[in-house]
Amino acid sequence: MKTRLVLEVLALLLAAVSAWANGEPTGEFGEGGSLVPITVERAQIEVVNEKLSVDFPSPVSVWTYSDPPRAIIRAEYNLRVTSTSPVNLDIGFPIAPVDVYSKNTPNSKKTSAKITLDGKALPYKFLTDVDLQKPIIKAWLAELSGQLRDHPEVLQQANAIRKTSGISKEGAEQLAKWLSENTASKELRTEFLRAVATGMLEATTTDWDEDMDIRDGNSLQYAMKWFNPYREIVNLDELLNQRWDHEELLLDPRSGQLYRPGTLGPGHFGVFSFSISLTPKASHKLVVEYKQQLGWEWGNIWGLRYIMTPARRWDYWGDTLIEIRFPKGWQNVATRPTAKKIGRSKGMELYRIKMGRPVENLYVSAIPAAKKTQIQQDRRAPKSKTKQ
Repeated sequence: MKTRLVLEVLALLLAAVSAWANGEPTGEFGEGGSLVPITVERAQIEVVNEKLSVDFPSPVSVWTYSDPPRAIIRAEYNLRVTSTSPVNLDIGFPIAPVDVYSKNTPNSKKTSAKITLDGKALPYKFLTDVDLQKPIIKAWLAELSGQLRDHPEVLQQANAIRKTSGISKEGAEQLAKWLSENTASKELRTEFLRAVATGMLEATTTDWDEDMDIRDGNSLQYAMKWFNPYREIVNLDELLNQRWDHEELLLDPRSGQLYRPGTLGPGHFGVFSFSISLTPKASHKLVVEYKQQLGWEWGNIWGLRYIMTPARRWDYWGDTLIEIRFPKGWQNVATRPTAKKIGRSKGMELYRIKMGRPVENLYVSAIPAAKKTQIQQDRRAPKSKTKQ
């Protein structure tokens, strides 16, 4: 039940990465995330303060798709429990992109973290963007399944066609033809009716985990709209972006403006999900450490976006301290909100931001002082694509 709850709420996540032009990427989006409470018991926990550190890597002259530069992220949260009884809380911690040019490998070195509570390691699961979308698709399947049960003649025909043709183009065309001839669907466009039929076929199975990769959210929505013309069709990507205040943006260190690095398309997003058990009327320290792949642009801008706004989901949030360090070799350092240059720390230039509850997300970017970096092809490099 707990895993299901985490998935249902974490389904609000999505990110975008990777862009193409003349056969090569023109830019990529890099994003990390803040602590996101999932269960309602968060009201019994106060975030006394957060200490976030971002350590940029040294500039590189050559890098590969399978091993791009990564920043070291460490987020420390001091929590105070106000409840007189133990509190259990499910947590989500987003990160993107994730192994963009090959299959996701959950809990691999590239999607791994060190998560501790009061110094003790916590187990976690890494959920990919596909994992996060499944609960929404399942909810749509359940809604459409109920509509089909209310129309037994349509359900009977859909079941019969699925048994003989499966979820296929041929099956969709057969069901679309039947709908056109036997229901008030003659005036509907053929393309729309075929999508409606595809959604109906997808909802006829009783095992929704089977072949989940063939589920088409749009087809399910079109089918539901066929039953209920007033149902609004939503863009799943946009829905998730809005709910999580996600935007595919990097900070231009020269102009100070936020912009989209190239023409981005859907990519891989993930989240570290874990649970914590807290002692009543006590203080606890939660630490999340991981390496965040940097976003980049051909103009040789490197940066990342760190989601801070989930802080508003906590009933109480105290102070926030952000420290960003750059080793030698970086210039045009920029942050948003604006950071104050302090001096040197750990042999790197230190920038600091102090605030209360974050009301905007964090952007960090810089330009290598040396010549532009080069991408070295490797086995995970994407196949060349021609600009359309």
